[in-house]
Amino acid sequence: MSNKPQRFSIAAAVNDSVATQKSPAVRALEAEPEPKVRKQAARVGAKGVTIWLPPERWMQLKMLSLQSGETIQDLVAGWIEEKVQAGK
Repeated sequence: MSNKPQRFSIAAAVNDSVATQKSPAVRALEAEPEPKVRKQAARVGAKGVTIWLPPERWMQLKMLSLQSGETIQDLVAGWIEEKVQAGK
């Protein structure tokens, strides 16, 4: 038997039983299910639309929404529906 010291092995260090064991905290995190993202009922199956307006137009839209008591979404959806109906 020789008394040579063992050479350090990166592969052995990375793959030994201590390095490959997961800590209790990691195991607990992996056991937790991914949280499900809930959509508001009104948004289920809906698609989003973004528009960019100059500040004056945005203010007009906000004021119209306040005066009519409707949300901006309802106003725009109504306008789209009117356009579709007019095109038929």
